[in-house]
Amino acid sequence: MASPGGVAELAITDVPEPSASAGNVRVRVRHAAVNPADWKVLGGGFVASILHGRQSPVVVGYDFEGVVDQVGAGVAGLVVGDRVAGFLPYTRATRRGAFAEWVVATPEMVTTIPETMDGKVAAAFPTGGATVLQMIRDLGKLPSGGSILVVGAAGGVGTMALGVGHALGAKVTAVCSTGAVELVRSLGADAVIDRTQTDPLRASGTWDLVLDVAAAWSFASCRHLLTPTGAYVTTLPGPGVFWGKALTLFGQQRSEFVTVQNRSSDLVQLRDWVLAGMQVPIDSTWPVRELRGALERQQRGGMKGKILVEVEGGW
Repeated sequence: MASPGGVAELAITDVPEPSASAGNVRVRVRHAAVNPADWKVLGGGFVASILHGRQSPVVVGYDFEGVVDQVGAGVAGLVVGDRVAGFLPYTRATRRGAFAEWVVATPEMVTTIPETMDGKVAAAFPTGGATVLQMIRDLGKLPSGGSILVVGAAGGVGTMALGVGHALGAKVTAVCSTGAVELVRSLGADAVIDRTQTDPLRASGTWDLVLDVAAAWSFASCRHLLTPTGAYVTTLPGPGVFWGKALTLFGQQRSEFVTVQNRSSDLVQLRDWVLAGMQVPIDSTWPVRELRGALERQQRGGMKGKILVEVEGGW
């Protein structure tokens, strides 16, 4: 896209082929995945300026799976021919996105994956998995055997929260709509609240962590659902988060938001959980030439897992 203008302005265009500079590898992309950040970047404005570097044309896409075909000087642990999965930083440092034939990444942005791993699954887990792992472990500081309430449990991030939560030993309650109840149950939710039938904010009981991956609530609205030392963690900073921090100044509850970090060690852990059987649901798959349709699907909401894009062979 030549300049911000929304999903409707998307077009396929040629840009110079990137090369792996020192400290980087070049990856030939096979699959990529759609995230809410993609259409937010395309829309321009302040959020876009935080999530993506200012460059024309704007090439979006963060999650990817592919094969290393160039290795820059000083890179250890990766060689040409390695299969990898990872995600680009959600910062201005990202100049070119993953909906392209190649991406250039540092070793911290990827993990190697075996030939046995499905390429779509490999592209689907990095952002969502790393986000919820850092929300639960680092920000939520979930106690051993703790409890999690996942708000927005059926989407690309929420479904990962169910798997990661269980992998960390938590008891997980999922909040979703009627159409997704069977999905989240199949993913192992210990309990399900159908938000179209019951107001989850009036649920009985308390949780150690409210994981608001849908950014639908605020600390103030759900603090009564937290244990005395519980935490509310969301994916989107806003006035409600900072007001929540003010409300927690004289107590032990916490209000946090996540800015997902690129850590290869986290991707390795997620990869191993997936190889051990953690499910990564896929909502739909689109060839890259139909990227507009994939992004519009994300905008409409109601996903049941991750939206995937076939890059190799999809032009």
